[in-house]
Amino acid sequence: MKKILLIVIILIVGCSKPINDDTLISKDGLKYIPYTKELYSGKVFKNYMGGKKQFEGIYMDGEKYGLWKYYTEDGKILSEISFPVTDIDGNSYKIEMIGKQIWIVENLKVTHYRNGNPIPNLSRQDDWNDTKLGAYCNYDNDEKNVETYGRLYNWYAVIDKRGLAPKGWHIPTMKEWNELINYLGGSDVAGGKLQEAGGSGFKAQLGGKRPNYGKFGSEYYFISFDGEFWSSTGDIIVDSEYAISYGLTAVLQDSRIKTNLSLMKSGFSILCVRD
Repeated sequence: MKKILLIVIILIVGCSKPINDDTLISKDGLKYIPYTKELYSGKVFKNYMGGKKQFEGIYMDGEKYGLWKYYTEDGKILSEISFPVTDIDGNSYKIEMIGKQIWIVENLKVTHYRNGNPIPNLSRQDDWNDTKLGAYCNYDNDEKNVETYGRLYNWYAVIDKRGLAPKGWHIPTMKEWNELINYLGGSDVAGGKLQEAGGSGFKAQLGGKRPNYGKFGSEYYFISFDGEFWSSTGDIIVDSEYAISYGLTAVLQDSRIKTNLSLMKSGFSILCVRD
């Protein structure tokens, strides 16, 4: 019975006429048919202002499904992505094309490197402060925070050769972060646009920070009020213990994104960009 139902769905989607993605209603990361509460299933496309195709794909019950193709403005294939996009632990992530880049727009949750090796979960303050190996933690050591805010990682995990991002993705460099920020209008406004209500398609949740000394939260580090995101770019000074990160805040409706030089031992959130 399930096999028959799947065949029927495939036939319906396969025969449907593609519609412009902009005509659908976005809510909570899902796509709805306008003026209804019905999730959309079918083919979509979106064109650049010049008329050439920007992307094409399929939604199934409001979510991206199957093979999606993304194009450059001159008509060349930028990337082909199969949905759902998952990490090695099976966590699935939302994807958005922003400018000429394709991003995972939710905070990373993975607990294993790409080769299957576990990433140490260091909950004790002394362990976190002393290590110079890759590690992660959950904010306040509470697993309940992970679903919404993802996990926090030190920079040693970011640069580990076993790979932290899902296959086909990587942790953005400083250059890639700056390309995103410039596309969104510059550092004075990009911070607001990267958050869920900012309209860019991102869901960069403010997952708090774990300072290098291992303690969670001061009045400036609270989850849902502050977030810091790693780049894969280290300090230009040889043997430095600092790397480039990007800070967002919801305090006083601050829309800025700040470029920071942060201690590699700090625990920050991670977003990923397509290879």
